[in-house]
Amino acid sequence: MTPEFESAKDHHTYVIEFDDKNVVVFTPLEWGEYLRLVDLWANYPNLHLQIEEYIYKKHVVSTSYTDEELNAFAGTIPTVVSMVFQISGVNDLETLFAQLEEARNTASDLSHNITAIIASVFHYKFEEIDKMTWPEILLRFAQAELVATGTLPQLPLAPAGKEEKKSKDYFNWDKESMMSRKPT
Repeated sequence: MTPEFESAKDHHTYVIEFDDKNVVVFTPLEWGEYLRLVDLWANYPNLHLQIEEYIYKKHVVSTSYTDEELNAFAGTIPTVVSMVFQISGVNDLETLFAQLEEARNTASDLSHNITAIIASVFHYKFEEIDKMTWPEILLRFAQAELVATGTLPQLPLAPAGKEEKKSKDYFNWDKESMMSRKPT
C-alpha cells in the first residue's frame, strides 16, 4: 500500500490514491489545530488512536473505501492521518524548504498572482476573492492594475464642449455663511 497524493481542483482539498485504486479525499488541518495536535501527539502517545480518529472523521471529505475495507486494511487510517499531518505543517528545515519551493511554484501561477494583486490593492481576504465570479475577478484585477500603476484616468468635470452643470445646492457650505448663522 504505497499511497500518492495530489492537490485536487480545489486547492484546499487533497486526494490520496492507494495501490488498490481506492481514494481518500481530505482537507488539511488549520494551523492552530495542527500545532495543538502535533503537541498532543508528541507528548501523549496514549492519545494517538483518539487523535487519528478525530483527524479522520473531521478531515476526510470522502473515500471509496467501505467501512468493512477500512477495518480489514489495518494501516489505512494511520496512513491517511500521516498524510494529513504532512500536508498541514512541517517539523524540520529540509521539509520546510522543499514545501516552500513547491508553494513558490504554485504562487507563481497566473491565477494566484491575480488573487494576490487584488488582495493587496483592495485589502480583500483571499476567501472573499475565491467567492467572486470570473467577471468580478477581471474587473477587480483591471481596477487594481490602474490603482497600482497610478494610471487612473482623470475625468473632466463636464463632457468636452459642454459647460459644467451646477447641481441644486440645498446647503450653503461656505465658511462665512456657516459662521453667521444663528441657532434656531
